[in-house]
Order: sequence, then C-alpha cells, then structure tokens
Amino acid sequence: MPTFPTLRTGAITQYPATVKTSFGNTKVVEFLDGSSQRYSAGAAPLRQWIVRLERLDAREDALVTAFVKNNVEGTFVFNDPFSGISATKCALRGPEMQNVIAGELNQESAFVIEELP
Repeated sequence: MPTFPTLRTGAITQYPATVKTSFGNTKVVEFLDGSSQRYSAGAAPLRQWIVRLERLDAREDALVTAFVKNNVEGTFVFNDPFSGISATKCALRGPEMQNVIAGELNQESAFVIEELP
C-alpha cells in the first residue's frame, strides 16, 4: 500500500498542522428519572488532517503532486505527525488539491486527508 511521502527535512507536514477527531454517531439513553447518558456508537475515533505545505522546492512539490494525483481514489498509509502512529487506511477528501507556484523555492500545496473506518 502506498505511503504518504516525507519532505526533505523528514517531516510529514509543516506548522501549523491541523488534525480533527470525530467519534461517529452519538447514542442517547434516557432514564426514568429524566436524566440521560450519551456515548459514542462508533468503533474508534477517526482523524482528519488538513495538510498545508509551503516553500517546497520543485522536487518536493513534484513528489507530493504525483502522490496526490496517483492516489485520488485509492487508500494509503499516512503517518500521523502528532502521534507518530501510522493510520493504515486513509484517503484524500475531495478531488481538489490547491497548488500555487509563487517562485522557484516557494511552491505551496493544500489538501485534506481523512482516516477511513
């Protein structure tokens, strides 16, 4: 299975990196005394990373762009930059990748990666 590429610095993403965690459906149990208890009915929390890469050189930009183009509809492994744990089933959310070339060593990319159940 393909793995998301690392930058020349060894990093996966750049600061500021964003991760969101969702816990699936919430179930509510209502008791006779009028109180209630809520709990997550999902199997495990799922993460979503917003990846913004700036000041990439041409090699890094080509590597990331090729990876995104080749894995638009497939799944891949993504190493969580916060915990270091590999998420083994991830996909790109949405078909779009923003890519801006502002100079020789100033290329930018942005996209969203989500963990699948």
